[in-house]
Amino acid sequence: MIQCLPKGVVVWMKERIEELRKALKLSQGEFGEKIGLAASGVSGIETGYRIVQERHIKLILSAFPDVSEDWLRNGVGEMFKASSSEAERLVKKYQFPDIVRKLLTVYEGMNDAQKEAVLEYAQRVIASLIDGDGIEAKVAAYREELLSEKDTRTLSASQTGNGTTD
Repeated sequence: MIQCLPKGVVVWMKERIEELRKALKLSQGEFGEKIGLAASGVSGIETGYRIVQERHIKLILSAFPDVSEDWLRNGVGEMFKASSSEAERLVKKYQFPDIVRKLLTVYEGMNDAQKEAVLEYAQRVIASLIDGDGIEAKVAAYREELLSEKDTRTLSASQTGNGTTD
């Protein structure tokens, strides 16, 4: 028995399938060849004439393993999964330490809420690093305060040592 997806899902999925095909820079015929459909079958899906079936989804995910299943089915997340080879390429290109590779790999496996939390935290950290009134300014002000106190004590001690009184 062939299972069909709910009608509301098909409308959005047909658009995502067309978007995917265009992102891959494939004609309907080339895309169909890769997933085992004729160009007319792909055209039928994209126009909504043909219903997207579970087997179509499986064929697409099998032919294009970098495509995010959650994106294809539900429109959630990015079209393509972040590939570990891409993370490796970036680490090598920019000579990042190993912790960056680990961070990219872990990030790839996170759900959208976790990714959002990580990005918000990273933005706060970055903002604190580039903020003119951030920690660097506070450290500099404290340093000046300590130097001023030291100068005051030194001056006071030298006045006491000279026998002068105020």
